[in-house]
Formats: sequence, C-alpha cells, structure tokens
Amino acid sequence: MKGESSASRIKCPIGLFHRVEIDVKDITQAMNTSSSAQEKAKFAEELRQVITPLLDCTAYEASNINCQLCRQFSLLRDRTAALVCNVSQRNQ
Repeated sequence: MKGESSASRIKCPIGLFHRVEIDVKDITQAMNTSSSAQEKAKFAEELRQVITPLLDCTAYEASNINCQLCRQFSLLRDRTAALVCNVSQRNQ
C-alpha cells in the first residue's frame, strides 16, 4: 500500500467512507490551493456538507475500529473546516 494514506485503508462496512473520500480529497486540494480566505471558506463549507453523511452514519458501530477511525477523521475535518470558515468571517 505504498503511497496510500492511512485514511484510505479504512474498511467501511457499507462503503460510504470510500465514496465520500474521493470528494474530500478533491475539495481539500482545492481549498489548500485557494489564494483567498473567502475562496477557502467556500470549499470548507462544501467539505462540511460532504462529510455530514459520515458524521450521521446510521451504520456506525462503536466497537468497530474502522468506524471509530472514520468518525475521528470526519470530526477532525469538520473542525478544521469550521476553523477555516471562522477565520474567513473575521477577515471580512
């Protein structure tokens, strides 16, 4: 698995993580290459919307390490996106 991130090794029991992860990578790349705070905030809001199904997953099993990792990654991404949005609002 050379070159793969740890996130891509999550074994989602319903396949949701991998479907969402494709969009997350694209949005994150766009956000990271954006030049303005407002543009970054636009992508951050989009990221928050895309990861919502992961945070609201009805198949979440607290005893499944893959579910735990998915939830932790998703929470971290949500908090990061919220921070980007807050910084953008302060800079307006």
